[in-house]
Amino acid sequence: RAAHGPINVFLALLWSRFVFSAFEAWRVGGAPMGLGIVIHNTLLMLFFLTRRNSERLSLRFADWLVPILTLGAAMFLRPAEFASDGWLSGSTGVWIQAAGMTGIILSLLSLGRSFGIIPANRSVVRRGAYRIVRHPLYVSELVFYAGFVSANPTAANIGLGLFITAGQLWRSVAEERVLALDPAYRAYSSRVRYRFV
Repeated sequence: RAAHGPINVFLALLWSRFVFSAFEAWRVGGAPMGLGIVIHNTLLMLFFLTRRNSERLSLRFADWLVPILTLGAAMFLRPAEFASDGWLSGSTGVWIQAAGMTGIILSLLSLGRSFGIIPANRSVVRRGAYRIVRHPLYVSELVFYAGFVSANPTAANIGLGLFITAGQLWRSVAEERVLALDPAYRAYSSRVRYRFV
């Protein structure tokens, strides 16, 4: 608990680098998706800085390793030089990514200060997107990455996409293992029955 504040400040400062690089890319390129990425990274930076202390935190090694590796894997996705020859047309892939990014932003706004990377209970969130499914942020991220990988189907992107999907599934189960210890979450999950769809 004593390290909570310093760790949050460190992560917010680290994430500010992504905010500035995303903003610069959007300023130069002007792509609408770039603005979504700026908003996404800005929200993450703010939530790292202001997030709640966890009431309960997983101490399992894998529950720390998998989220960090999943987050890291997403940073290695790259546009393909032959993107127009992808499984989807470039515009279709962008529309799928836009739907995913919209879901990500709405889910983050719903999650607010309860945001975290490591499985923990930072209070049970029942509002916004969390009234529909129990893991709207993960499903929105998977939609975003599916759109990206479909439009940029390199071997590396496909492998990373599969790894990210497995990582998000792991994270949902690991989070529910921690949250299920809270009677408020058990009541919530009996009302919102589906994890993803």
